[in-house]
Amino acid sequence: MPTHSPSTNTPAPVATATAIPTSTPEPLPTSTPEPVAFEPRVVRSGTLTGADDFHFAEGTVLLIEVEPGRFVLRLEDVSVRNGPDLFVYLSPSSAGIVEGAVNLGELKATDGSFNYDVPVEYDIAQFQGVIIWCRAFAVLFGTALLS
Repeated sequence: MPTHSPSTNTPAPVATATAIPTSTPEPLPTSTPEPVAFEPRVVRSGTLTGADDFHFAEGTVLLIEVEPGRFVLRLEDVSVRNGPDLFVYLSPSSAGIVEGAVNLGELKATDGSFNYDVPVEYDIAQFQGVIIWCRAFAVLFGTALLS
């Protein structure tokens, strides 16, 4: 007589994948480039000359971009004849004409180096020259062509 094993309707065990906890790798550091610091740069310059033998002026003028969109006019190693009511202008003309020019302020000294802030609302491309002008007597003391 044949022997039979009792049959069971139980399915055979199936292998399953079990997640094994592992440490999450640290993300690789991303290299964010350092922002490049803005370097002030001379965008235009000129040589200051006197209007005549009596109203003398000499030195260097520099239009410097000190940060993006912000400019300073630097008068460097200048010597200007002393006079009353002297003012510094940025002019759309290179011929020493004050009409349409922007007044940057009183001449700070007749000798030395000093800066004038250029108001941000002006487009510096429109300026062709720098003028030192006596307002009291409407007399030109010096000019510089910006190039």
